Formats: sequence, structure tokens, C-alpha cells
Amino acid sequence: MKENIRGFIETYVQAYSQRVEINTTYRTPVIAYAAANDPLFQKLQNHRQPEDLLAGAKTVIAYFIPFDEKIVMSNRKKGKSSLGWVHAYIETNLLIESLGKALRNELGKDKVSSFAPPPTHNYDPKTLTSEWSHKHVAYISGLGTFGVHQMLITAAGAGGRIGSTIIDRELDPTPRPAHELCLYKRDGSCLECVAMCTFGALKKDSFDRYLCRDICGTNAERFKKVGPATVCGKCVSAVKCSCYPNDSQNR
Repeated sequence: MKENIRGFIETYVQAYSQRVEINTTYRTPVIAYAAANDPLFQKLQNHRQPEDLLAGAKTVIAYFIPFDEKIVMSNRKKGKSSLGWVHAYIETNLLIESLGKALRNELGKDKVSSFAPPPTHNYDPKTLTSEWSHKHVAYISGLGTFGVHQMLITAAGAGGRIGSTIIDRELDPTPRPAHELCLYKRDGSCLECVAMCTFGALKKDSFDRYLCRDICGTNAERFKKVGPATVCGKCVSAVKCSCYPNDSQNR
């Protein structure tokens, strides 16, 4: 079943990017799996459990849809987000939403029930914590490790979007990486993400989530005619972990 899921996701993403109204292009998605009863889910504060969202939940599928390198590099300049990054954020949220529905229909052919949480805006506006955090779910699933920038670094880097789907079929979980993929956390050799955050929200040893929220809100206002884009992305743009794994051969 894993191969069928992988093939379906890859084909769906490729077909989506070829639509005439879509500006965004992607690299090959990365997919991982977690047992719905993995103890790490219980450690997420104020977070829904897989069983809360799907009765009989057995497995969580997490996937990372990496942006094409030209989109990531388009966002390298200081200040406001690039138009390419904004389009990618908006269009990929729509992609994740439609993929969840399509995957549900596909899995239903094998009598597998599923639930796909929304791609974004499922968080508490006061605490800025998500009731279903795709990036934390992806970490539990073995999709990657967290960088200093608070984002997940996967085998395809960190420049992209994460989605997840809960199913009531048991599939073998993906082993989590044996070591850090963030170069700074591993050996102190990189802090490019901090340098990219010229707004001051991200520091070597701290992160101001409220300032980050405000920066994203400013971009949302700037690009409101384009679509809903509460986004920045500077910390994962044009840095070492944007598009490529630091050591995929050792994962």
C-alpha cells in the first residue's frame, strides 16, 4: 500500500503543477509514516490526537511537498516576501487540501477510511499553537528534524509545505533520523537562517513567534489582492537547508 500511496501523491502533485492556472512547480514529495499510538503524540501540548480526528486511527501519513529551487531562491531578498513565494504558499495550501480529498477517495477503494486536517489556520490566535501541527506530526513520522528556524528539514530540504492524512490501516512506521539534519545543531557550522531573518524574530537561541506572526500579517496585507498569504519564509529561503539534505546518505 505504501508504494500506491507514494505513486498517487507524486502523480497528483505533478499533475497539479501542470494546470494552466498554477504558477508553482515542485520537486518530488517526501513521505513518511507514524503509528497513530506513537507516545510522542501524547507529548504535544494542546494537540489533537489521531484518534480524536478519525475513529480507529492506526497510521498517520506525513508528506513534504518541496518547492522548485527557483521559487526558494526568489525569496532571498530582504524585506517583503517574493511574489513567487506568495503564489507557492497559496497554491500549495489549495493543493494539500485537494490532495487530502483525492487521497481519501483513492484509499476508499481499498476500504480504508481517512481524514486530512486543513493545511493551515488551525491554531489558537492567542498562543499561536496548532491543534494539529503538520510539522510536529511530520517529525514524529520520521520525515526530518527541526532546524534553528523552527521548521522541519527533510531529505528534500525545508523550502516547501507539509501535509498529513490519518488512516485506519496499520502501516509500518518510518524510522526517525538518527541525528540532526540542521548543521548548526549538529556541529555549529551554520546560522544562515538567523541571518536571513532581518526582522529579528529568529535568534540563535530564541524565537519570537508573535513578531514572526506580525511580519507574516504585514505580507498578508501587502498581497491581499493575490490571495490569503500569511507568510514570510525568509528563514528557509536561499540557505543551505532550503532545497537539499545536508547528509541524505547518512539518514
